[in-house]
Amino acid sequence: MQEQPANGGGEEALEPGLFQDLDALNHAISGSRLELIQLEPGDLEVHVCSFHIDGLSVDRGNANRKLRVRGELDAQRYSLGIFHPGAHARFNGIVVDSSTLLFMAPGLELDGHLREAYGWTSLIVPPAWVEAVALATGVPGLLDSRTGCRKLLPDARKLKDLFLATEALAACRLQSGPCDKRDKQLSLGVRNALGAVLSEFDRSASKMASCTLSQYRTAQRAERYIRERGAENISVDEICTELLVSRRHLEYAFRHSFGTSPSRYSRLLRLHHVRHRLRRPGAATSVTAEALNHGFTHLGRFSLQYRALFGESPSSTLNR
Repeated sequence: MQEQPANGGGEEALEPGLFQDLDALNHAISGSRLELIQLEPGDLEVHVCSFHIDGLSVDRGNANRKLRVRGELDAQRYSLGIFHPGAHARFNGIVVDSSTLLFMAPGLELDGHLREAYGWTSLIVPPAWVEAVALATGVPGLLDSRTGCRKLLPDARKLKDLFLATEALAACRLQSGPCDKRDKQLSLGVRNALGAVLSEFDRSASKMASCTLSQYRTAQRAERYIRERGAENISVDEICTELLVSRRHLEYAFRHSFGTSPSRYSRLLRLHHVRHRLRRPGAATSVTAEALNHGFTHLGRFSLQYRALFGESPSSTLNR
């Protein structure tokens, strides 16, 4: 993963983009350093538009494939996720959908998966905004960064108001011509709508959301072991032995946390690593060498799996 600067202080609006490459998509998400892994075959299409004003960054987008998402969020600002109708995801062990708001402390690691036809709006807001809400409403728990990630279930009308406020700001920023005065007004509208939602913060609801954390931690440990073993083709039984858990428990925890089985995830991760190696400018390597170095001993099967996931042969990736 490569670091990109946070985009909190700028005033420049970016044109909506169509991304079919996960490395390029990473650099389009405001103030984050993310690694994205495609979890199912098929052509990837992710639409993203980003805009920034008064310390606020807004990203709106949608994806047509299941993706594994992991990495660091903005280190200086709070991040909030709004999920569009039909969206469903599990982040940091927490299930989220269009009825919820995901509230994340600065610098938090985002870790989970999203399903296809997933639409989102993310708000990256200055600490001063959250501090003002905490002081005005008497909910200092908002500023407790130790709990990191919280699932909020706000009043449906207030959540809709927040969604519409971000929609209005997006529409203004994407129009041609200057609209600085409207920008300020619409940004204030987003801030007020966000304050109304966060004022309903309920610490007990936050505790209820932590009931799946043990499964998530098991999945985290398993993924860490898979990554530590690098290019090896690791069996599920080997992971279970290392973690001292049953195969059934591991399979359930991993699938619910990251959207796929541990064995399939290991294979997908190695396929992505091969693709990254083949795409390096001036790569002095071969398809066979990279396949074998990443645990693929059956080259014909490897080629079929690679083509199914990325829509092209590994030799085409290398030549291009």
